Amino acid sequence: MILIVIYAGKGLGAGQMVENYLDYPSIVQIETTNMCNANCIFCANNLIKDKGIMEEDLYKNILKQCAEDFPQMGALLLIGTGEPLIDPNYIERLKLARKTLYCWILVYTNGSLLTDKVIEEMAKIEGLYLVISLNAASPETRKNLMGLSDYNYVLKQIKKAETAGIRIGVSMVDHQISIEEKIKFVDQWKHLPKTPHDGTEGLFILMEQNFAGTTYESAGSPYGYCFRTLYVMNILWNGIINMCCMDSQNEIILGDCNKNKLIEAWSSEKRLKLVNEQLWGNINKIKLCSRCTQPRETRLLRKHNIDVIKVF
Repeated sequence: MILIVIYAGKGLGAGQMVENYLDYPSIVQIETTNMCNANCIFCANNLIKDKGIMEEDLYKNILKQCAEDFPQMGALLLIGTGEPLIDPNYIERLKLARKTLYCWILVYTNGSLLTDKVIEEMAKIEGLYLVISLNAASPETRKNLMGLSDYNYVLKQIKKAETAGIRIGVSMVDHQISIEEKIKFVDQWKHLPKTPHDGTEGLFILMEQNFAGTTYESAGSPYGYCFRTLYVMNILWNGIINMCCMDSQNEIILGDCNKNKLIEAWSSEKRLKLVNEQLWGNINKIKLCSRCTQPRETRLLRKHNIDVIKVF
């Protein structure tokens, strides 16, 4: 299905055609677990009641459907609101994803469980990009923000991962971080190469998000649209497909992988209505979006780069 979008909102001339609507997700995000060993004060994880680890048969079925129905997808994010390395089968899940899909595999971890063995196994997986949520340039800040007393250990493991040839990114959420520490963070990691999925440098200073108003209240911008709705399919550990990873309380459920096919959820009338509200400049008619701080896009972009995949 291809939907031609005529955009009548701000930023483009009324009636201007901007792009063919994507009939497949650019990114599929699979949360194999939402359990976490950190207690980040800027995260909604501690507000989520149901915790668990994805069953293996469900995971295999999701990968199979991605390969069959979304062969053009640009990236698999094997992460949700938890710490992925808590999943005891995580490395094997990465290997299976590599055998099944022809796309980038992106992993986000706080690094606390990044053992030498994990690094050794990740280094064998082609097309993998690893982002460490360090969130600090000092042990004290990491402890205060994340409740983890492992800053120096994680630094050591990042260096080992670099040496092993893993593509690395390092991130910081801009929450109560001094300007001096931000400068130190940038200087420490500015050598990292560009990322494969959006062309930015390998260090990220990320704006703090409010998870659609669950961690703090704020009004969302009424202009533009959110790339997550247009380009990303978000699958939780129990198979629920919700609107996006900002929807921590599952206010908008698009499907259930235990009952529905992925393509059914992606092309469902419910989801297409959400897409059209956004593209026609009505993003804040969606209650969830109206209180979300996720930055808005002002023009349509394809959130992946298929050509980059040719490097592996």
